[in-house]
Amino acid sequence: MHHSRTRLQSFLDARQLAAVRVQEASGFSRTQFLRWRLGRCDIRREHMVRVLCAMRRVTGEEIRMDELFVLEPNAADCNCGGDADGRGS
Repeated sequence: MHHSRTRLQSFLDARQLAAVRVQEASGFSRTQFLRWRLGRCDIRREHMVRVLCAMRRVTGEEIRMDELFVLEPNAADCNCGGDADGRGS
């Protein structure tokens, strides 16, 4: 299965940050953090917040959540059987 590059991984790469620093600061296992970095599984909002807080501690920057994670679903994720405004028929 092919996964596209995640915002989290792109952010780490752009700042040349070792993922282990953020992973350890967040308290998540290396395996779980790797899954999120590589887009192998979805991340819950409460876990996004923990990663965001860890990233802020490690970098000293006021990073926004949307710099690390896609917060808006794409059209394929929103196939609810309703009309364009999501209210249904």
